[in-house]
Amino acid sequence: MKRVTPLKRHIYELLEVSGKALSVEEIILELERASSVKKTKQQIRSALNPYDCREILRVGKGTYDLLSRVVNGAYYRCSLTEQEIENGIFPCDNELYFIFDPYRQEDKRQLKFFHLGKLINESSIRFCGPIVLPRRQIAGFGEWFGKEKSASDDELIIRITDLDDALYELIPQKRVSRDEVLIQRKNKEVADCVENILDRIDMKCCWPSQLIRRVLALYSYKDSCPPDHLTSILERDKRFIVYKEGMPHRKEPGMIEICLAEFRTPKKSEDWNLTEA
Repeated sequence: MKRVTPLKRHIYELLEVSGKALSVEEIILELERASSVKKTKQQIRSALNPYDCREILRVGKGTYDLLSRVVNGAYYRCSLTEQEIENGIFPCDNELYFIFDPYRQEDKRQLKFFHLGKLINESSIRFCGPIVLPRRQIAGFGEWFGKEKSASDDELIIRITDLDDALYELIPQKRVSRDEVLIQRKNKEVADCVENILDRIDMKCCWPSQLIRRVLALYSYKDSCPPDHLTSILERDKRFIVYKEGMPHRKEPGMIEICLAEFRTPKKSEDWNLTEA
């Protein structure tokens, strides 16, 4: 019996050939033209459920595009800590895990980092800490941090050069060189976008890795001066509550959940460390 290609694989190939985002109606027409099989809007939406389909993003009302096409060329900002600089490691929290490994290939995915066009590190994401709440890091940056005279609270701008080939450009930036006015304006725009996203979710809550995926699809990160790290933006905004689930004797949080404040009350469990603006 001939193997049947899943519907979302058909849609992926269609988007790949089209070279642009397509609406549900356009997808239905193109699929019918190619295979003479008519699909309903509900079938298309079910196939493109954002929690199941990692390769395709919803970029507007009833409009979809390839993840790589949306994200390639985007810039992302993160800060370095003194400990990370001393250990020569790059942070990899829930948000950055999506930036570096959206397809969840883990150790099979070899990341390549460039600076001024020169390869400075090639590494996979390493896991450390407990299995239940794993922490992730990327090692091998000690020599480069030293060469760049990196200091605590300095920032790195990450440009996603090619998501599928795992190519990233790193742009070091001193804290004092921040364009605070522009960044704060962008932070506000991102927070407004998150509020609209969470309001459409039944539970009014989302994990950072799923949230950054949706935000990147709806807000442009193609400017070389990107907003701040998403979770840090929302921690400072009273519209949101950020739940951080930790474990005894651990300073770092494990699972993080971001919720609309008006729909949530603080959790009572001692295992939760609540951060609220």
